[in-house]
Amino acid sequence: LSFASANVIATTKATRQFRMDLPKQGVKKETKISYSKKNPFMATVLEKVPLHGKGSTRQTLHLELNTEDAKEMTYEPGDAAGIIPLNSVELVNEVLRVTGLSGDADVEVKGNKSTLFNVLHCDFELSKITIDVVGRYLIFAPNEQLQKLVDNTDVFKEYLKSGDIVDLFQDYPSKLTAQDLIQILRPLQARLYSISSSPKAYPGELHLTVGLVEFEDNGRHKRGTCSTYLSEIDIEKGNVKLFIESNPGFRLPENEQTPIIMVGAGTGIAPYRAFVQHREQGENPGKSWLFFGNRNFENEFLYQTEWHDFLKTGALTKMDVAFSRDGENKVYVQDRLLEKASEVFQWLEDGAQLYICGDMKNMARQVQDTLVKIVEDQGGLTQESAQEYVDRLERENKLQMDVY
Repeated sequence: LSFASANVIATTKATRQFRMDLPKQGVKKETKISYSKKNPFMATVLEKVPLHGKGSTRQTLHLELNTEDAKEMTYEPGDAAGIIPLNSVELVNEVLRVTGLSGDADVEVKGNKSTLFNVLHCDFELSKITIDVVGRYLIFAPNEQLQKLVDNTDVFKEYLKSGDIVDLFQDYPSKLTAQDLIQILRPLQARLYSISSSPKAYPGELHLTVGLVEFEDNGRHKRGTCSTYLSEIDIEKGNVKLFIESNPGFRLPENEQTPIIMVGAGTGIAPYRAFVQHREQGENPGKSWLFFGNRNFENEFLYQTEWHDFLKTGALTKMDVAFSRDGENKVYVQDRLLEKASEVFQWLEDGAQLYICGDMKNMARQVQDTLVKIVEDQGGLTQESAQEYVDRLERENKLQMDVY
């Protein structure tokens, strides 16, 4: 098998801290740059490697971004990177087609003049419909059928889930000017990705694990805005606008001797790569146990070689995997937890900190329910007392979640 972990060899770069003395007369004091959503850092792409094997119908990418020049932009394992994407040219052209507008039309955004194509490409949300967008559209172009949809709350929620701007104008057409269109749209939003590298292991770099979003809906092939943008950007030539989104509720224990249990599926493995890298840099890290799930072992075992290396060095103590599409019966991470119930409970009793990262509606909820069952069975408790045990873990930050 060929995985990114076997192909990507990162060179550790020495970091330098510039400590300025008090400015002397005639010497200009260095100005520190504060990077944020409003002032993102422009990072070049060092590496972009597919993580899935040939047989997979899906794709996940490993990206390495160069942040060496962003001295003031620091992050910790567990934090997220906010990526400010661009809409694909294909989607912009679809919007122009369905509205009948010209991309060369002049528009004005916050006092700045540009072309409609440029602002649709760079500034406005096209892949999602929101309640406020529909509300503004109804003001510009009252539509009885669209109003009926809005009034039917449940059906409207479903429409918003997968619908995009092209769907809205295709399903409920109306004549608009270019300026009307951009007054209806919502500003393009940043997308958050868990950082999959440790600043200690890769100073001057920031790694991401990005699942490409693609699906068929309403007779059209749709793609995720940011995952498409990142998948198409050029290595070394392309620049990615990013900022750090701190996530203090998803942190390694202050005491590196504290055991950790990490549970994740798919790209939910990203922060754990950072966790294990970070602990490997420590002097005497405690035990660590990773539960990872995906569809297939052969082509969707993300970072397989790296995890095997971590097991060999002792940076990772144990690893259990679940590949749901490999057997007759589907097996998930919560099933692996249940199989190791006695040992999982003992780790918790010994003070282990447990993490859950991934899908909020399915995986995360089912893992929490499984934890309650493990505590109930292994601790000889009632279901109510077991639930209180798990709730207490969360209150004490011994159960931390990063779900989406």
